[in-house]
Amino acid sequence: ANTIENYIKKYGEEEGTKRFAEYSMRIGEIRSVSKISQEFFWQLYQELSLQEKRVYFSELNREFGKLNTETGTYYFYDFVLLDEKIVVEFNGDIFHANPKIYLAEQVPPFRGNKKTAREIWEYDAKKQKRIEQDGFTCITVWDSDYKTDKLGTVKKTAKEIQDAILRNK
Repeated sequence: ANTIENYIKKYGEEEGTKRFAEYSMRIGEIRSVSKISQEFFWQLYQELSLQEKRVYFSELNREFGKLNTETGTYYFYDFVLLDEKIVVEFNGDIFHANPKIYLAEQVPPFRGNKKTAREIWEYDAKKQKRIEQDGFTCITVWDSDYKTDKLGTVKKTAKEIQDAILRNK
């Protein structure tokens, strides 16, 4: 199986970690993403005039990834402004168990899911903590907020990004 443990067994600690990261980044290029998230990211990209910046999101180039060396989990982040150290996660209400909709012990109904909302939130919190350890600011956008007010959500997120850039200077 393609796990960090197996890569380390086969290639040693340093080379195995490097090869697993390379493998994971290739997977990041072909990951399934929601069309609505990409619509939002293109609008955000244009709103902020990011053509000259190092920006990562699926349709532009690929999702940006980071390895959690403690667990061997490779996390992918939806939208990353690399030099500004900002991440925007576009969370689907069902897939990420929007707390406005789901109670902690409910199991959101998507194909193959057996995790409770609490387990999903814990995973997302670990993922966010990992990127914050590298000094990134993480902004979360819920798809229901975007669907309710597309332009307003883009403008609000753009302002949050601009504010974070000023704070990070």
